[in-house]
Amino acid sequence: MDRIVILRYPGGKAWLLPMLRSFVRVERPKIFIEPYAGGATIGLSLLHQDLVDELVMVERDPRVCALWRRALQDPAFADEVRAFRCTRPNVEDVAAHPERDLAMWTLIKNRCGFGGMLDSGLLNKGDGRGLKSRWNAANLYYALRQVRALSGRITLIEGDGIQSLRKLNSVANAAFIDPPYPGNDSPGRRLYRYHKVDHAGLFAVLSSWRGRWCASYEDHAEVVAMAKAHEFKYTRVAMRTRSQKRKRELLIWG
Repeated sequence: MDRIVILRYPGGKAWLLPMLRSFVRVERPKIFIEPYAGGATIGLSLLHQDLVDELVMVERDPRVCALWRRALQDPAFADEVRAFRCTRPNVEDVAAHPERDLAMWTLIKNRCGFGGMLDSGLLNKGDGRGLKSRWNAANLYYALRQVRALSGRITLIEGDGIQSLRKLNSVANAAFIDPPYPGNDSPGRRLYRYHKVDHAGLFAVLSSWRGRWCASYEDHAEVVAMAKAHEFKYTRVAMRTRSQKRKRELLIWG
């Protein structure tokens, strides 16, 4: 398995992995930063393939941080996930009690919730197998074992992505920036509690960032205007969402 996929999001970026592999192979980064980590599939997969020395994951959502903290620190977490019986009564019981185990709650809500969003309801039908259509215990066990094995090379920061980029501004480092939902008209703003990002401030930091970076954005006029104002390079890439809808994504770099 060459990818580490634990959390599922509508805007997941696993499809970008081949390009990001080439990106880091040009010059191996000392630290690879994901300032808006979420599922952190890119950074975790590159670290798993030993293409970067260290990974810094920055995340604002305390629920997602609880999951990553336990994945990094608790050697029993993968076994607990593998042993979980993904039945609707069991899922509903966990979903009703985040206070009992926020890490497990986050994983189950993400995998079994509608659209992978933590603030949505549970999946109804899936691919015909209901909740089990998004719960692959064997793959999750393997991925969590890999994260735990790599934990000595991973730093988790619960906080602001822009501030972390400022602190880690070095020619030796590289970053993949995948911030949530630009523009007031983005439908994603209704789905994600931590959607507010100072995009203008982020672009200002990137304009003086000394390391190499690549950003992925929704194809939005506001973002294109900021990229042009900073004289960043950008291109539009055709991709398919998890629901197989075609859309265009902006890739931006300095």
